[in-house]
Amino acid sequence: MKAALAAILTATIVMYLTAGLPSAYIAADDFQWLAGGHTFSWSRLLYVTGGDRFYRPMADLWFASAASGCGFTLSCHHQLLLGVHLLNVSLMFVLGWWLFRSLRTAWLAGLLFALNPAYTQAVVWLSGVTGVLCAFGYLGALTALAWSWRAQTIG
Repeated sequence: MKAALAAILTATIVMYLTAGLPSAYIAADDFQWLAGGHTFSWSRLLYVTGGDRFYRPMADLWFASAASGCGFTLSCHHQLLLGVHLLNVSLMFVLGWWLFRSLRTAWLAGLLFALNPAYTQAVVWLSGVTGVLCAFGYLGALTALAWSWRAQTIG
């Protein structure tokens, strides 16, 4: 089981690295979010009407943390997003395993999620972090639910 997950994660990393993720530039909203990350203040989390953008406290916290760790190094920001995507792929694999008890199904679910062309936009585009973090929340909650069902049947 670990080998199957490792194969999916390796394929995902190879795909993104060969596609040029670390050297990818930024576009559109990425500039605004990166600038906001470098000028973050905790008062921003207290939404005040008349702001210049949507209220997204998790994205604000993400960019503030990423900016403090990565500075303006874009490859670092892209690799952080890839890291969260790899966590999501792992959660999808585990969820598939716990729900279906089939390594083939878990492998297919993880692989399809990892290489889904629609989802790659969220990983490549820095502003897409909201989608990646939402997926992490949803998959984490579903995996926790599946784990509780599994714990009930075992115990």
